[in-house]
Amino acid sequence: MSRLDAARRVLSDFHWTRARSVARRRALRHPESRKIVGYLDRVQVFNGHMIIDGWVDAPEIRLMTDFETRSVLPDLHRADVPANREMIGFHVSMRGARYLAYDLPDIGMPAQLRLHSPWYRVQNFLRASFSLIPVATGSLRDLSRYFLKGDTHAGDRLERRLLPSGSEERLPLTRQPIFGHRPCPPIHDPVDIIVPVYDALSDLQICLNRLQQNTSAPYRLIIVDDASPDPAVGAFLRDWCKAYPDTLLLTHDRNAGFVGAINHGLDHSRGHVVILNSDAFVPEGWLERLMAPLVADKQVASVTPMSNDAEIFCAPVECTRTDLRPGKADQIDRIAQRLDWQAAQCNAPTGVGFCMAMSRRWLDQVPRFDPAFGMGYGEEVDWCRKTAALGARHVGLGTLFVEHRGGASFGADKQKRVQKNNGIISGRYRGYHRLVSEFRRIDPMVGARLALAIAAIDNGGHVPVYLGHRLGGGAEFWLLDKIHERLKAGAGSVVIRDDDDMRRCVLEVHTPAGVTKGAVFMKDLPGFLAVPEKMSLIYSCLADSKNPQKLLQACLRALRPDDRLVVLFHDFFPICPSYNLIGHDQRFCGLPAPDACQKCYGALRGSSPHLPGTISEWRKGWLHAVSRADEVVVFSHDSRQHVVAVWPDIAGRVSVKPHKPHHLPRQVTRKPGDKVVVGLLGGIGYPKGAGVIKQLATLTDDRFQIVVIGKIDPAYSDPRITIHGKYMRKEIASLAERYGITCWFNASIWPETFSYAVHECLATGIPVYGFDLGAQGEALTAHPNGRVIALETDMPALKALFSASLVGA
Repeated sequence: MSRLDAARRVLSDFHWTRARSVARRRALRHPESRKIVGYLDRVQVFNGHMIIDGWVDAPEIRLMTDFETRSVLPDLHRADVPANREMIGFHVSMRGARYLAYDLPDIGMPAQLRLHSPWYRVQNFLRASFSLIPVATGSLRDLSRYFLKGDTHAGDRLERRLLPSGSEERLPLTRQPIFGHRPCPPIHDPVDIIVPVYDALSDLQICLNRLQQNTSAPYRLIIVDDASPDPAVGAFLRDWCKAYPDTLLLTHDRNAGFVGAINHGLDHSRGHVVILNSDAFVPEGWLERLMAPLVADKQVASVTPMSNDAEIFCAPVECTRTDLRPGKADQIDRIAQRLDWQAAQCNAPTGVGFCMAMSRRWLDQVPRFDPAFGMGYGEEVDWCRKTAALGARHVGLGTLFVEHRGGASFGADKQKRVQKNNGIISGRYRGYHRLVSEFRRIDPMVGARLALAIAAIDNGGHVPVYLGHRLGGGAEFWLLDKIHERLKAGAGSVVIRDDDDMRRCVLEVHTPAGVTKGAVFMKDLPGFLAVPEKMSLIYSCLADSKNPQKLLQACLRALRPDDRLVVLFHDFFPICPSYNLIGHDQRFCGLPAPDACQKCYGALRGSSPHLPGTISEWRKGWLHAVSRADEVVVFSHDSRQHVVAVWPDIAGRVSVKPHKPHHLPRQVTRKPGDKVVVGLLGGIGYPKGAGVIKQLATLTDDRFQIVVIGKIDPAYSDPRITIHGKYMRKEIASLAERYGITCWFNASIWPETFSYAVHECLATGIPVYGFDLGAQGEALTAHPNGRVIALETDMPALKALFSASLVGA
């Protein structure tokens, strides 16, 4: 692929990043009977990917572009859809998707739906072309360097400006800083707390005891015993009322269900109301916090707190129930109390009735739940949508966390009730599911959810907080391995990355329940890092960050005396912004004296204005962290030499700890032959030797071939090079056998700090060649199938060496 072809690919992706959403909800129909078999609830575009949510009563769907097809199994639970199969929903994304096809068992041909019209594509092309003009005019220097000189660094910068980085979907954003105490408005009149009861005595006892102990604001308790079969429940409630005579106890002779019990309580209420399930356990000072938005704003009709089981108000992971060990909920709630109740609230499409405050103003207009919802589930959604139509707001609150055991009083038929009642909701409020999907997409509670997710991490020691980049590669492999190790042990981790908006950073919280991530304000970072009692701040890599030292310093300022700091050298970024030490002349610089470095640094700074004025200032900024570190780790002796050459005073504190790669491939069975196949593994950019491979490709013939298992920089691609593309690590050995690879070549022209690819190649037993540089040279020297060659070796000599790798040669 030429530079022009690479530019065409990037421009095509750029057009998709400027595409607008296709918002119209559409039915999926049976091609013959025209019966509705599903719906596309959301078809939108984020960061160049078509994001599609919906459901279909079909075993498989396929997304198609002009060039490829992707199959998807509907495997998401959609309780709101009446269907024979439980898992019927789908959420999928694909760049440039044009059609959706679905197979139905009773027809021969798949049904097909066009996702957007040809005119839509023309509109996107024109819109993107106009938005390209300011990007191009601001990048003239990089354009000339890439197209005229083949400068791949300039090409990388162009691609980053044109295409969004990070995940396929836009990350949820905090709208304002959320940390900071703000007094709650006083509650002047007693609040009626309605607790419906149906058996579950042990939960009931905890619920009422915590309610009595942790409620200081004025309230009146209304208990509705909905004909509990267990006589011990009635006896306990009678004893409770003797001890607390202000309690109003209502009893039913026959079970009326949740809706009937709540309506009975509402009929006896006088002021604002809180519905509290008997399996919901409130923390200290809960009522003032729960009522704050409702007391402060007459338009607020309901308020729902965060919980371990509260659908869209779940923490640590949205819509994911988690069990809590004793005392954990109070620990999480202590973090919730640190948040500003005005900043940590948001409008929501509904409340959740496990613990929900309800305003008397809006109860006067809609005084009861609809009996159509029978025994329960969905009635609070109906009430919220009715009051919303009258102008009410419904609020989710991040400053309160209430533990919820979830469904203990309602038996095993919950799912049937949910499905039936969600069908009523779907029929009454056609746009409701779309509102929930949009709420989940933007996640306006992400700041509070992240803080509570960190609090939910069971640490048993220091919570690891990693500073990581967005480039992938070996550093990311290492980071993911560390995260997975802790997840296997039931513990979590935190990852901080930079964001395109320099006011923010990206926060990821990895827990056994899943991952919560979002972009948060940098000024909130100390608040998030203060959530764990103790933390280990681990600098992994910030290469390619817009302002890495600002992010690093923000983290350093948050360190407390008992916290730890570990600095890892996955590359040489703290020594030089050219983290691979490839200088302005496109060669490994050898780390000359600072005066000589400054010329190269000046060229780097021209494209990155946030960098300090001199290389000495750059290194001084990083030395502050390195000097503060409890541990400084490099992964090869060669890397240690480079670090100590720049900072000799820390020589005694730098330890060498090579990685121990997991999941190494098996050995490959080699067959005799006369055809030389040179294999390269991974993403091959210029520092990884793309220029060398480009030159070597000129020598290929029928008996000498080059295969890249991975990809190569398009500017250095060549028709004579076979490109396999993406691969999984477990496929390395089988791919080597498929292509008949006779030797591997690590063509990196920089001193790698550690090379997973080299170790994976060595594990196959095939000869592995590489230049006498860095960690790759150390690894090759230490293994019997490693072959070290001089960096100055010319192409004919390389071809001769590779030819000697043939079995029997």
